Amino acid sequence: MRRGIVVTVWTLTVLSAGAAALLAAAAWPKAPAQPAVAPAFPADLLPVGGVVEVGIDGADVTARVLEAPRGNWVRVEVEEGGRPRAVWLNLDRVQWVDPAPPPKAAGRCRPADEL
Repeated sequence: MRRGIVVTVWTLTVLSAGAAALLAAAAWPKAPAQPAVAPAFPADLLPVGGVVEVGIDGADVTARVLEAPRGNWVRVEVEEGGRPRAVWLNLDRVQWVDPAPPPKAAGRCRPADEL
């Protein structure tokens, strides 16, 4: 009989503590909602249909923007192995953007003293 009372009291204590913890968690102030992640670059630097040159992971890449940036991603078309390929570019990895890359010069570059 005494054992039954101890088990009942212990069970009620555990359940009461659990209920109190749930109520405290429900009443705890919530953190404000995080705003949507802003693009790493302003939208005017990545115009849809425009050709941009970007620096990513130490490489210079020329790309045509296919879609407007979504979060920190933008869909671009790059040339890989002589063929165009659509890829998603993570803007967190981009170091710089040149919205109007110079046209590629045909032939060889001239030394500075010949200019």
